Amino acid sequence: GESNVQGATDQGLLFDIYPGYLKIVNSEFKDLKTYLEKYTPKYSDPRSANWWQNYPKYFISFMTYQKGTQVSGFALLQADGSTACGNWLYCQSYNDKGNNMARKGLDDPTGLGLYSNYSWCWPVNRRILYNRASVDLEGEPFDPERPVIRWDGKKWVGDVPDGPWPPMADDKNGKYPFIMKTEGMAYIFGPGLNDGPFPEHYEPLECPVERNLMSGQRVNPVAAFFEAKGTKDVFATCDPGFPYVCTTYRVTEHWQTGVMTRRIKHLLEMQPQLFVEIGTELANIKKIKSGDKVKVVTIRGQVEAIAIVSKRISAYQLGEQKIH
Repeated sequence: GESNVQGATDQGLLFDIYPGYLKIVNSEFKDLKTYLEKYTPKYSDPRSANWWQNYPKYFISFMTYQKGTQVSGFALLQADGSTACGNWLYCQSYNDKGNNMARKGLDDPTGLGLYSNYSWCWPVNRRILYNRASVDLEGEPFDPERPVIRWDGKKWVGDVPDGPWPPMADDKNGKYPFIMKTEGMAYIFGPGLNDGPFPEHYEPLECPVERNLMSGQRVNPVAAFFEAKGTKDVFATCDPGFPYVCTTYRVTEHWQTGVMTRRIKHLLEMQPQLFVEIGTELANIKKIKSGDKVKVVTIRGQVEAIAIVSKRISAYQLGEQKIH
């Protein structure tokens, strides 16, 4: 299948060519390097980040795995039954060290809120996709005061590199950073966008922010509205009765909103009901504790959920406004 993870590593892309288009490994091969050098297709552009070039130095030999050991990365999962994984995105989230998703490390040497030892993030615990785009040709960060990643001359330090090869200044081994693009380069123009080709930040239609601090256009000018009688959109923008921002995210146990999984008994047992995660500061203001049943209300309706008070959620300072 095709990788649908933006910023997947070269390992994450190599599964596209193995084992479907490569000769299956057998006893005639002495080692992994000999096998890959013989059967891996070559790409014509030596500077491209295309996956044809990325072998075998980023690979761990799958020939030496012992029964019962953990696979070291999703690119090494096999379709012949020799490995098992419930969801390839979460490969290595639980390994020989234990449940990485249960980690609670609060150290953040970058000061950017990466918290690399808090829980686990796919793919390969990388916190910012395409993070190599934040450095120059030498691997030095464009913002030296807030480096996401940096090349120390031998390796990348900071976040897990999105493409582990050296920076562009290395004429022999350097690669372009945008590994999900055939050319390895960013696109300035984004085709197919109704509001123009350039990246833009808009505030949501329904939000507590009166002004877009990034530009003069507050909301997306081409956003679709339901205007038909009986279905007209109702929203509360900058309404003091609805001062909090609410968003959604996926959980490990269910697919998307759960439309395909909420009736699967063992998944429902793992995650049986709706919950709402609330930051500690807002929880103190509202006098809410973890486990309390709370009511989430919008101008369109309301729903009950179980509260989870968490340090992960913090308030935002947007101009002079503090927003939970």
